[in-house]
Amino acid sequence: MPQISRKMTIQLLKSADERLRTLQAQGIKLVSANRLLIKAKKALKANNVNETVSLMNELGAKLEEIKKYSTDFINQILSCDKLLKFAETIGVDVTKLRARLEEAHETFDSEDFPGAIEIAQKCNQDLIDKLFLSISDTLKQEYDKVMDLPKNIIDSHQIQQMLNDADSAIKNNDFSLAWTITQQLKEITDKIAKPYLEKVREHAMDKIIEFQNEIENARNKRADLSDAQEIFTDLKNKMPKAKLISDFKEIIDYTAAGNHALERSLRRQERIEIRSREALDKFDLMKHDLEDLKTHIAIPSSVEAQIQQAKEALTKGNFETVVEYMTKCETKLNKLRHGSEPKIELVFQNGQLRSDLWNRTNLTITNKGLASANNIKISFSGPVEVRRITVLNVLEYNKTRTIEIGLKPEGAGSLPVDVDIDFSRSWDGMAYHEHQEIWVDVIPTVQPTSTIGVSPGLKKSHPYAAPATAQVEKNDEDFVECLYCQKQIEDSAPIFKCTCDTIYHLECINGLEICLKCGIDIRHQVGVVNAPKHQAHQYDTEDADWE
Repeated sequence: MPQISRKMTIQLLKSADERLRTLQAQGIKLVSANRLLIKAKKALKANNVNETVSLMNELGAKLEEIKKYSTDFINQILSCDKLLKFAETIGVDVTKLRARLEEAHETFDSEDFPGAIEIAQKCNQDLIDKLFLSISDTLKQEYDKVMDLPKNIIDSHQIQQMLNDADSAIKNNDFSLAWTITQQLKEITDKIAKPYLEKVREHAMDKIIEFQNEIENARNKRADLSDAQEIFTDLKNKMPKAKLISDFKEIIDYTAAGNHALERSLRRQERIEIRSREALDKFDLMKHDLEDLKTHIAIPSSVEAQIQQAKEALTKGNFETVVEYMTKCETKLNKLRHGSEPKIELVFQNGQLRSDLWNRTNLTITNKGLASANNIKISFSGPVEVRRITVLNVLEYNKTRTIEIGLKPEGAGSLPVDVDIDFSRSWDGMAYHEHQEIWVDVIPTVQPTSTIGVSPGLKKSHPYAAPATAQVEKNDEDFVECLYCQKQIEDSAPIFKCTCDTIYHLECINGLEICLKCGIDIRHQVGVVNAPKHQAHQYDTEDADWE
């Protein structure tokens, strides 16, 4: 290898430095090449010729490799940078593509020259595609404006020629020319189309407002607005995006579709209201029928539960469910109406009766059926005479009435008494008859003394046994007491005298069943005495009035 002089080495270093500066001016940093150049300068300064020559040889090989790829890379970078600036001028978003261009620079600086060129080429192609689409879309918009305009107010030949020229420029990637033609076309169409566009835009806005008012009216009528509201939302979204006359015409047509949807909703609401009124009327009738039947029939809770379910379904507008529940209720009520019957049972509350005397006894009448009974008539037959049997006008189901009757058995012992009960069902008058056989226990009558009633005034020394005809002279110490209340019996007060001669206020025996002294049943001896002063009376229990 020939020896290189110091002067020649300096010249080679200077030439390499200039080439690197030229590349850096074009946006290429070449860090590794710069590092070799600095090392060579330091070796030369240290008079290390061999190291300087070695570094210069390495730098020369690197510069030859850079030279091989730099021209293509720089052309791609310059084209891409030019397109980026133009795209930004016309309002195209190229943020991502500019980042891609930076990536190509970094890749080239890292000495991956083929990779850097590939990234730059891809960035350049993406920019061309983006500008092609952007300008083509703008040109199409202007074309659409022209197509919306009346044919007699535009020079269709001039417009067509401009469209053809712009299209050719786009195909040749002459985007600047294509954009210029597009802007010229835009000026022409805006000038001609603006009055028509404004007029149709206002018309579309009026239609939307009118449609909104119709929606409010329908809402006041409680119509289902789901379809119409969806159309109204679409209209509000379309309006800001509308730019062409055809866009506004489409909005106007769409409002007509919304009005049709409202009309359908109103008709549907009207049908719902009619069905609702019919269902409500039927529901009210059923409720009234149910309330009326409650006074006559035992209504199961399941029926009232179905009525409540029907009411809830009615508030939700589920008319099929309403009809279903009410049909079930009607069926059930009809079965109850025809199948429910009253059932009358009698019970004597007093165990033993006195023979051949009028006995005051309680008769309990119970309706154990599932329906109310009307006009309940009770008749007795057999060895017994009965008085004061009243007709019960009505006895509801599961209710009990107790009446007091007079009963006079003929003979003693256990006597069979036949009881016939006639009554009718309350709502339709259906007649019923029931027969019961009652056995009553009758004891022989104890013969009373000749007097039952005495007048007050007997002496305290012998208050219970005095002849009925006795006349007693009263003084402050002479009086007669009632054994029950231990109070003095006043003159002319109604009294009762037992067969054992015990004397009571007549009103006091209402709380007694047997005599407090002898234990004989008092109610079989009842006689009413209104004794005049100092006068006794005779009463037989046969004299009691049971009519």
